[in-house]
Amino acid sequence: MLYQSAGYNKLNVLRGLLEEGANTELTEPEYGDVPLHAAAAMGFGNVIDELHAYGADVNPLNKKGMTPLYLAAFSGRANMVKRLLTKGAIPDL
Repeated sequence: MLYQSAGYNKLNVLRGLLEEGANTELTEPEYGDVPLHAAAAMGFGNVIDELHAYGADVNPLNKKGMTPLYLAAFSGRANMVKRLLTKGAIPDL
């Protein structure tokens, strides 16, 4: 549910789940993406900020070896690239 709330920009749902202790690193089964991958690809900066505030790793790799930073760049989301870099994303993973 955390992954879906991140991917659909449902910040209130996301925040509620995080407050209840939801795991920010739980992956979806098909690609191995974490919620941060979804938020970065879709351009939801507020979701990225919230996940980061709850300790989400900004450099997780999915099953294809892609990070949220890579997905943001691939999706043409320059503002998300900048946001992730300021939060410690490593560009050459």
